[in-house]
Parts: sequence; structure tokens; C-alpha cells
Amino acid sequence: GNSVAATAAAVEIYNKPKMDYRDETFVVLLVNGWELGLKALLSKNRQRIFYPKKQNEPYKTYSITDALRYARKFFPSTVDYSATVANLEQLIKYRDNVIHFYNESGFGVLIYALAQTAIVNYCDLVRVAFGFDLSKEITLSLLPLALSAPLDPIEFINKQTGQAPSTRAVQQ
Repeated sequence: GNSVAATAAAVEIYNKPKMDYRDETFVVLLVNGWELGLKALLSKNRQRIFYPKKQNEPYKTYSITDALRYARKFFPSTVDYSATVANLEQLIKYRDNVIHFYNESGFGVLIYALAQTAIVNYCDLVRVAFGFDLSKEITLSLLPLALSAPLDPIEFINKQTGQAPSTRAVQQ
């Protein structure tokens, strides 16, 4: 459905080497794909996906954060819930910054690692929970190619948090 379409569109956008606003568009679509997938998981298990209705207001579906929390008990054992949440929380933070303001330049270096993990987890969830193997339908791998050397993600995080580089990062 739409969850798979959003995720596939995210990967297609990411794999376009020359596109302005690529990382931002990609993350919005990827987080949207996850949110729709989580709501589908809840619906499949006959759980509500709407907040209680308020008078004179339209129905509102759960946010991705709430959908993640309510879907916990329906996560397949083959998909690490805690690691998935930690991964998605970073992507959600980036997505929220994209929508509401802006992100630090260079943040895109983290997107690749976070996103590839999120896509693998998404494929595992969809395969186990819905019996649908996305890898047979589309290629869901990201292109790690660039014309310049990539920024070291550890260096980037340390720069953002004001920490000195770790010994491991210095040795690389």
C-alpha cells in the first residue's frame, strides 16, 4: 500500500545523485513510510490508530512516535524493537527539523547509515508481519557513491556535541 510506496519513493529519491533537497525529501518519505507501516501493523492486529475524537475537530491518527509505542507488542521477534526505535528517533528528529526549520549542514552524512538500517528493519517488519518481501519487488539499497570523500559520522557527531574525537575515530 502507501507505506511501501512511500518507502520505495524515498529510496528512489535518495538514489538520484544530483537533486537539490534530496536528503530532506528522502527522510520525509522514509519516516512517512514507517509511520504508515506501523499504523497498518496496528490495524492488522485490530488496534486503534486514531486519538480519541474531540468535539468539532476531525479524527487524527497517531503520530509515528505513538504508533511506534503502541506497535511494540506486535513487533516480530526478528526485528529488534529498541534498536529500531533508537534509529527512527534520529530520523524523526531530522525530519522534524526539515519540516519546521533546517538541519545543520553535513547532517546528511548520518542519514545514509541511519536510513540503510531503517530500510532493512522496515523490510524485515513487512516481510514477517505482512508476508510481503519488498526485495523481490524493488531494489531497496542506497547508493554510497560520492564525488568527494564522505564526512566521518563520528567526527560530525562530536563536532555537534562539542566532544573531542574518540581514540577510535582518530585512528581511522
